[in-house]
Amino acid sequence: MRGTYYFILILLIRLSIARIVLAQVPFEDYHCGTDVTSRFSSYLMTSQCDQAGINVCCAHHDQCYSACAVPQLTCDIEFCECLFALDANLYCRNFVHASHCNTVQWLGHNYICPPMAQPLIG
Repeated sequence: MRGTYYFILILLIRLSIARIVLAQVPFEDYHCGTDVTSRFSSYLMTSQCDQAGINVCCAHHDQCYSACAVPQLTCDIEFCECLFALDANLYCRNFVHASHCNTVQWLGHNYICPPMAQPLIG
């Protein structure tokens, strides 16, 4: 039983150190998501990842959409490439990065200026 407590204590310490090393972004400066609910979901989901790097990718993606200069697909491809270029563990790469990438491809046409929207069919 004592071994279990030590294991849990060590695990919590390691997770705390990981959060410090990953330099978490203050929520008010977090750019991923379109409203408070989606931002909060993304913020929690990315807490064990390179949140600062993901936030940079999201900020660039937001700028790409708001510029109305290139098609949605171009913005989305650049966003996905930005995410997958980040160093990541399996959870971050296969779940967090992939889900963020898929979300903009599936729903981005609702948020980019209408002439550049490219709804994903299928």
